[in-house]
Amino acid sequence: MARVTHIAPTLLDNRQHALIASIIGLCISVWATNSMVSVTVLPSAVVEIGGVALLSWATTIYITASIVVSASAGWMRARIGLRRGIALGVITFAAGSALCALAPTMPVLLGGRLLQGAGSGLAAALCYILVRTYFPQALWPRIFAMIAAVWGVAALAGPALGGLLTQLVDWRFAYLAMLVPAALLLIMTLAVLPRDADAGRGAALPIGRLSLLAAGILSIGLAANLAGVASAALAVAAGIGLVVLAAALDQRSAEPIFPRAAFSFSSPVGLGLTAKCSMIVSTMPVSIYGAYILQTVHGATPLIAGYLVALEALAWTAAANIVPRLPHRATGAAILAGPLLAGGGMALGAVTLSTGPLPMAGLAIAIMGSGFGICWAFLSGHVMAGAEPGEEDRTASAIPTAETAGIALGAALTGVAGNAFGIAEARTPAEMAATVPPLMAVFIAAAIVALAAAFRIVRRRRPVVAAAG
Repeated sequence: MARVTHIAPTLLDNRQHALIASIIGLCISVWATNSMVSVTVLPSAVVEIGGVALLSWATTIYITASIVVSASAGWMRARIGLRRGIALGVITFAAGSALCALAPTMPVLLGGRLLQGAGSGLAAALCYILVRTYFPQALWPRIFAMIAAVWGVAALAGPALGGLLTQLVDWRFAYLAMLVPAALLLIMTLAVLPRDADAGRGAALPIGRLSLLAAGILSIGLAANLAGVASAALAVAAGIGLVVLAAALDQRSAEPIFPRAAFSFSSPVGLGLTAKCSMIVSTMPVSIYGAYILQTVHGATPLIAGYLVALEALAWTAAANIVPRLPHRATGAAILAGPLLAGGGMALGAVTLSTGPLPMAGLAIAIMGSGFGICWAFLSGHVMAGAEPGEEDRTASAIPTAETAGIALGAALTGVAGNAFGIAEARTPAEMAATVPPLMAVFIAAAIVALAAAFRIVRRRRPVVAAAG
C-alpha cells in the first residue's frame, strides 16, 4: 500500500485520493457504528453486570469525551500531526472497546465508554482536517456526501450487528467486533498517511477551558438523570452557562480551541455551525421518543417502529448521494431546503405520530432525513471554506464538535420537554398521543433557527463551495 506524500491536494492522483477517502470513510463508519451498537447492547449489559441506574451515563460520558477531545483536535494536529493523531485516536478507541467487552461492573464499562468517546472523537475530528488538507475544494461535496452515507448505513447496520451478536453469542462480542475495523483503520493510517514533519508546534493543552467545556456537557447530560422538570431544566441551563463561559474565555485566548468566528451569527463559520447544531436539535424528539410513541400510540411492533424511525437515516443517505450531482447554482437552494424539510417533517410528524396513519408518520420521518442529506455536505463545505487564515484545522475539527454537541443538547432538551408534557406519566395511547404535538412544536423552533442561519448563508454567500464536477 503506497504512502501518500504530503503535497498540495490538487497534485494527488485519483488512487491517492481514493486511499485517503477510504481512511475517512472507515473512520467515520467505526465512530457511527459503535454509537448504534452501544444503544442496542447496553440494556443487555446492565442485566448481567448491574448498574441500571448508571445506564444513561454510558451515553453521557461517551458524548462528553467525544466533544471535548474533538474540540482539541486542532491542537492535537499541531502537536503530533494527523498520522499519529488518528493512530492515537484509534488505539484509544480500541482500548475502550476491549475494556467494555471485559467489564465486570458498570463503572468499568463507563471507563471503557470514556475511552471510546475520546478515541472516536479525536480520530473523527482529524478526518475532517484530512478532507481540508488532502482534497481540493471541488471534491468536498463528494467527500461529505460519503460521510453522510456512511452514517446512514451505520444507523441500519449498527443495531443489527449489536442485536445479532447479543442474541446469538453475547453482548460482549459486539464490543469485541469493533476491534476488527479499528485494527484495519490503524493499519491503513500508518501505511498511507505521511509522517508529520511539522508536528511539535503549538501551545500547551488548554486544560482549564476544556475542563469547563466538559463540566458543561456533563451538566447538560445530567438532566436525563433528574426526575423533576425544574431540576432538569436547571441542569441544562447551568451546562449551557458553563459552555458559554468556556467559549468566552477561549475567544480571549491567544491560542483558542475554536475558530474565532465559531460563535458569530454573521460569519460563514458561525452560521454553518449554528445551522448544523440547530437542525440536529430540532429532530431529536423523533430519535429519542419516536419508536416508543409508534409502539404505544399505534401498536406498532418493535421491528416496525424501528424501521420507521430508521427511515430518517435511509432518506438522509439517499439525499446525500444525490447532492454531488447537483449543479453549483443549486447550492443555495439545497442549504435552504435542509432546515425547511427538517422543520416541515417535524410539523407533519406532530400530526401523524399522534393520529396516524403509520405510512404518513413514516413519510414525515423520511422528510426530516432528506433535509439533512440535501444540505449537510454544502454546510460542511461552507464552514471549511469560510475558515480564516491560520484557523483551517480548528475550523474543520469544529464541524464534528458542533454536530455531537447538537446531539447532547437535543437529547437533554428532549428529556426535559418530554417530562414537562407528561410522556412519563402517560398511561393510555390517547394520553401519549396528546403529548406529541406540543413536544414536536417546541422543537420546530430549533429548525427555525437553522433556517434563519441558512437564509443568512445564502444571502451573504460568496462561491465558497465549488461544483462537485
